[in-house]
Amino acid sequence: KDKARLDEALAAVRSDSDPTSWLVMSYDQSRQGCIQLKATGQGGVNEMKEHFESAFYGYGYLRVISGDAESHRPKFVFIIFQGENAPALKKGRMRLPEQGCGAVREALPCLGPSVQRF
Repeated sequence: KDKARLDEALAAVRSDSDPTSWLVMSYDQSRQGCIQLKATGQGGVNEMKEHFESAFYGYGYLRVISGDAESHRPKFVFIIFQGENAPALKKGRMRLPEQGCGAVREALPCLGPSVQRF
């Protein structure tokens, strides 16, 4: 059930014909290591960041449009968020996908082989 909802939300963010531009996901507290969809929206990064509260730890996936007057291309941003008041042990368990975080890799199979940290 959760995987189907997450797959559907991911497809919506990646679709050029769907207005959904972001999703937020986090770990399911009742099932260790499982990712669940928390929210989706159409309002861009400003709307999405409202879900990143100080106690939140999780991930975001955002579609942005880049280019010039001649060409518009979608680009996708993967966000790892660890709020300042999130539990330290929970933050410590979050790993980048290239380090083997299977739940995130499974949830977002479209992630490339490398992720840049900022």
